[in-house]
Amino acid sequence: MVPTRILDSHVHLTDAGVLRYRWEHYESVPRVQSFADYSAATSGFPVQSLVFVECTTQADNSVAEAHWVTELVSEGAPVAAIVAQADLRQGLAIKDVLDQLAQVPLVRGVRWVLEPPFETDPDCCIRPDFIAATQLLPQYGFTLDISVKNTELPKMIALAEQCPDVNFVLDHIGKPDIAGGMWEPWHGHITTLAGMDNVVCKISGVPMEAGPGWATETIQRYVDTVADAFGPDRILYGSDWPAQHPVGTFASWTDAAIAIMSTRPADEIDRYFFRNAMAVYKINETASA
Repeated sequence: MVPTRILDSHVHLTDAGVLRYRWEHYESVPRVQSFADYSAATSGFPVQSLVFVECTTQADNSVAEAHWVTELVSEGAPVAAIVAQADLRQGLAIKDVLDQLAQVPLVRGVRWVLEPPFETDPDCCIRPDFIAATQLLPQYGFTLDISVKNTELPKMIALAEQCPDVNFVLDHIGKPDIAGGMWEPWHGHITTLAGMDNVVCKISGVPMEAGPGWATETIQRYVDTVADAFGPDRILYGSDWPAQHPVGTFASWTDAAIAIMSTRPADEIDRYFFRNAMAVYKINETASA
């Protein structure tokens, strides 16, 4: 079975002419990644809508980025939800930013990237201020996307334990070192997270962890393990476009994901590629059509 519709839960769109980003000093990174580029990359696939995920702007551009994406929607981009940036290291002082983000109707969650080069404090997410800020999120109905290297998964577990009312989204299956053949302790940490009712997992970004020359057979064990651990209701498809460009394309990753999931029941395939993202990010049918 193949998906008849896709809601891409992890897409990055950028314009360095409008916003200031923390990666602008990397000369190899394109300054603009537009919806037109994404549309071209996804040609031939049944993508109906997408979730925009923040692109590590300068912290004082977090709200501006959410407004910019809203303008893209008014121009026709099928963005069904926004995961905005919020610097949760600020503790309770982040409430002003959260208040502003709550005024942007499409914002359904937030993220602060917890890995180098964007975060150099390995204990960032278990510090009291970060925990206090995270505990504010249910007041706004916001999820918290977590992007973290496999070595830091125990800290995400600790954060989720201290914030049982927060709905967490683990990005990119916790970034196991697939290229290096890692299994443990990643597998054990994934099993622990899957046992927590307030955590779901994006099966996304996998090729970057597998490295150049990856094959479907290389990643299947990891994808199947996450899908089985979290179950059909708690896994989300995400392309991580365009961040996969160093090792592949939207098509190569999506074809692999379709092939790996193809033996599962049609209902489970639709949940992974579409319906679970609707539930996690509170997207209605009109916005996802």
